[in-house]
Amino acid sequence: MTPLNTYLRNRRMAIACSQVPDGARVLDVGCRDGYLFQYLGDRLGEGIGIDPDLMEGRDAGRYRLLTGWFPDDLPEDVGTFDVVTLLAVLEHLQPVEQEQLVVDCRNLLRPGGRVVLTVPSKEVDHVLRVLRALRLAADDSVDQHWGFDARRRTVPLFEAGGFSTLVHRPFQLGLNNLFCFTLP
Repeated sequence: MTPLNTYLRNRRMAIACSQVPDGARVLDVGCRDGYLFQYLGDRLGEGIGIDPDLMEGRDAGRYRLLTGWFPDDLPEDVGTFDVVTLLAVLEHLQPVEQEQLVVDCRNLLRPGGRVVLTVPSKEVDHVLRVLRALRLAADDSVDQHWGFDARRRTVPLFEAGGFSTLVHRPFQLGLNNLFCFTLP
């Protein structure tokens, strides 16, 4: 990870974690190394992270990291969550997968629960390609973004799935977007 990647990740974490209530039970989809749970620290009630690219699962006390795909590889007795986080995940999915993701999030949330997402603007793909060519950023997944238009498609996608919008705010010079949805 380059210094620029680290800086951008930390900014994304700060903004996303501002939407996570203290003591929340959190499911982090696409958790990578579990940094979101580390960032939350004592604010985390309990956490489960899942990521297909995770080399091996681990139990870190207040949180567990699982290798696998969401939601198929979650334990049957996983229960419900106060918050589901999806940081830089939605743009990697095809439209039919996005619709199913909304259903899966709804099924795993407690009433009043939240889905917190960060979704890059589609313009960021061009910026990332340049930064990658200059070796200022490392991102092997930029070619998986499918041109997803976060500003136009994210709110309708979640509202069609029964969610209410709490927050939509661009950040990082408009190249990224924070969304927070809740179940009424």
